[in-house]
Amino acid sequence: MTSSADHVTSNGRGLWVETIRRDLLAGQQVKLSGTLFLVRRARQDVGQNSGLYVKCELGDQTGWIEAVWWDAGKLGHEALEGLLATPVWTVDGTASVNRYGGRETPQIRIEMARAATGTDPLEVPGLVRRSASSEEELGEWLSETIDRIENVPISRLLKDTLGRDGLWRTQYLRAPAAVHYHHAYVGGLADHVRDMVSAGESCLVTFPRANSDLILAGILFHDVGKLDTFSTASSPQIARTGRYLDHITAGISRLSLAMDACPGFPIQIREHLLHIVASHHGQKEYGSPVLPATREAIVVNHLDRLSSLLSHFDEWGRQNSVDQFGWSIETSPWLKITLAISSPDIPDSFDGDDFEL
Repeated sequence: MTSSADHVTSNGRGLWVETIRRDLLAGQQVKLSGTLFLVRRARQDVGQNSGLYVKCELGDQTGWIEAVWWDAGKLGHEALEGLLATPVWTVDGTASVNRYGGRETPQIRIEMARAATGTDPLEVPGLVRRSASSEEELGEWLSETIDRIENVPISRLLKDTLGRDGLWRTQYLRAPAAVHYHHAYVGGLADHVRDMVSAGESCLVTFPRANSDLILAGILFHDVGKLDTFSTASSPQIARTGRYLDHITAGISRLSLAMDACPGFPIQIREHLLHIVASHHGQKEYGSPVLPATREAIVVNHLDRLSSLLSHFDEWGRQNSVDQFGWSIETSPWLKITLAISSPDIPDSFDGDDFEL
């Protein structure tokens, strides 16, 4: 039993998920009173005692935590349906460590939840995780990158879709790159692509036989299917289309239609760009219907994996505690291993004083 001195209480938005986790690790329960959260994966079910309950994840810019509301049925069917469709809740309840099946999981037990109607999550400071760069900054970077393309058909295609007045531009700048594993936040896709462009330009210095315009366009287009398969709302979620199609299939379709809308678009460029999109996961078991078979496709594949994996280290480090050696406590669901979250301390000199060059 935890004494009253071991409780932490919060009202409003002054409590973060990472703070809740920290206090729980210190042995403190956390009392929530009118705390604002983003909500995802909310679903209702009936327990063994025939009572209606709700399970969901509550979050903010610092992370997500599981939550359960055992007596949600008291709200009434119509009110509960409306609540589940609302992206922001005001929550009363208690956070504690749930011990089940040999695991200890931080969990919020909801006592009451109310829909924060009329609240724009993007307008609540700190509620929505987003790129460290503003949408205007990301847009300016995107325009400057497109302006460097010299090939006329490729330049025209990029300006029509992602340029300053491009049809996809707003959605592209707000989309996440993933739901969980990497760049999983508003503006994450643009951050992911920007990482790849920066690294790709360095690759082109070393490997000048690869076509720079095809590589830049391939990078900018490789994940456009995510505009259809992921929601660009306040928290990354799989969209309706994403239940039926993967982002590679959706990307091939979206890019094909865009090229169809450019009269006389060269078939050689069309085939090469579609090949880059189709092969950018590198292996069929990773979702690519074909393997990368050109210099440009190989470059895009490896840049995509490099950016994704290094971002995954950051994502996994945010969500998990580390042991005394700086490794994650939990196994990465993507790589199936624990990760060295903390960078090692690298000495810049020898321990002994008698070493001579």
